[in-house]
Amino acid sequence: MPRFDQLIHRNTAYLAVTSLIGLVAFVGGLLMLLTSSGSWLGVVMGAMGVLWLIATVHHVLLAREAPPSPGAGAPRARVRGRPTAVTS
Repeated sequence: MPRFDQLIHRNTAYLAVTSLIGLVAFVGGLLMLLTSSGSWLGVVMGAMGVLWLIATVHHVLLAREAPPSPGAGAPRARVRGRPTAVTS
């Protein structure tokens, strides 16, 4: 899983696009509350769906680049039915 510094490193386009979509969702939410309109609810839900999709793809791509964390891939042993890392 990528760390926070990996999420923002060299990702200005990601930050700009997601910030813009977040702003659209925020304004849509305010307008939804002020006008009691279901159309603005659709805008908010659509923006949230797009943000979720972008974030998921972004995290998957970063996870492929990230070096494995310490202990990743270590053999597991079962102790009282629960998996634990094998220590040597």
